[in-house]
Amino acid sequence: MKDVIKPETYLEIETDPAELDKMLNLKHVFSPGLYLREVTVPEGKLIIGHHHRHRHLNVFLKGKMILFKPDGIGTVVKAPMVFTGDPGRKVVYAIEESMWMNIYATDETDIKRLELTYVDVEAPWPEGKAILKKILSGDAVNQIIQGDKLCLGEALQ
Repeated sequence: MKDVIKPETYLEIETDPAELDKMLNLKHVFSPGLYLREVTVPEGKLIIGHHHRHRHLNVFLKGKMILFKPDGIGTVVKAPMVFTGDPGRKVVYAIEESMWMNIYATDETDIKRLELTYVDVEAPWPEGKAILKKILSGDAVNQIIQGDKLCLGEALQ
């Protein structure tokens, strides 16, 4: 098994937001009453999303990822997939290049206003360091694709 998540991947997530948007090929799409925010996550990248203020629709269009929940549980997900995301952050690792959309019901088209309404780029994340440490630990790397679920730092049942 190859090492799936490497520590140097973590170093790349602390980039300038504009650089991250460029790396993820961020696209904003508008339709009457809808705002779609689309990203493409390159294979082998660990991404920490902004804190989402509200529940919202998620459409996973392409690829295979590990979606980490705030409790430290990672689930391997494959596209296509649609689900409602809860408020908070998503932490994902792209096993394959992956395309993801967040969809919001709104008539607003001003990007700055949309970001102020739907995401909090300055939200504190006190549990973040502990979660990232678990994700990047050797135990997590060794267990990461041995099933559909991963309990970070612990043996799977």
